[in-house]
Amino acid sequence: MSKPNSPGDWLFQQQWVAWMYDATLRRQLPLPYRLFAYYCALQKSIGCSQRIKKGRQCLQLMMHLNHRLSSSYVARLVLPNQLSIYVNLSDPRFLRVVNELVNPNEETATLDKFLKPGDTFIDIGANHGSFSIVASGLVGETGRIIAIEPQPVLADLVRCSLADNASCDYEVYEIACGSRSSTVTFFIPEDTSGSAGIFSAFSATHRHRQLTVPLRCLDEVLPWRDLPGNLFLKLDIEGSEYNCLAGARQLLLQRQPHILMEANLSTLKAADVSLEQLKALLATLQYGEFAEVSDLTQRYPLAELHLRGKTSRNILLFPKS
Repeated sequence: MSKPNSPGDWLFQQQWVAWMYDATLRRQLPLPYRLFAYYCALQKSIGCSQRIKKGRQCLQLMMHLNHRLSSSYVARLVLPNQLSIYVNLSDPRFLRVVNELVNPNEETATLDKFLKPGDTFIDIGANHGSFSIVASGLVGETGRIIAIEPQPVLADLVRCSLADNASCDYEVYEIACGSRSSTVTFFIPEDTSGSAGIFSAFSATHRHRQLTVPLRCLDEVLPWRDLPGNLFLKLDIEGSEYNCLAGARQLLLQRQPHILMEANLSTLKAADVSLEQLKALLATLQYGEFAEVSDLTQRYPLAELHLRGKTSRNILLFPKS
């Protein structure tokens, strides 16, 4: 049984499962997951709270039933906006992944403001690839998508989804990003692949599995000099932000991409990195301003970035140039 406050607790909210109430989407799911959708819809119809009571237990039961009925844990969903995505039904995070494409959030909407045809999107911590899918439609045939995801199952799904959606060139790298080349242990919580990472103090606090993955510097593995157009980076790597940026120094200094990332106290602490250290590194990389993703019209000096009273902030970093 999962412990209280498990990494995936936040997934079991009506806002993340609402897409399952669309009959055209629900019909594409295996029977056990359709039953889960009806369970969630019943709670909504009788006026329960936004939190889905016993949602985790119900989904786990349906996952077990699906395993008994079928050997497949992958579903291909064709969405109302004509995008398609392959999801891992044994990973509860698929609930949020589909929602990101059906109901774009502030983060995915940011891509629309900064990506143009011919640009390059670098998706570091791609997970199921929802951001890469959105970006592929924005950069067009002449752009490029670089997706980086160390979890082999998810990396394969990203390849399938980009094959369906992208008209541009794309590559998927199965690596973790750091400041040196090595191999590392990668921890994947059972509750959600979105909290996976290399720091056990954050990613291995509950039931999890682990695997060994290659650790590489972006400066060494990416053909960053030859990437077309302007570059845009999305970082979602659960504490590895500092080391990833340090290992991409030449890329960042010479190409100066915008960077979309989360400043998170919990992941920084797990990595033994302070926010001040992260800001100091960004300053040496010629990043001087940031904006909240919720209001990109207001820019602030990077020195004013703090987390007092907050556990995290989703921000966009602007190069000084």
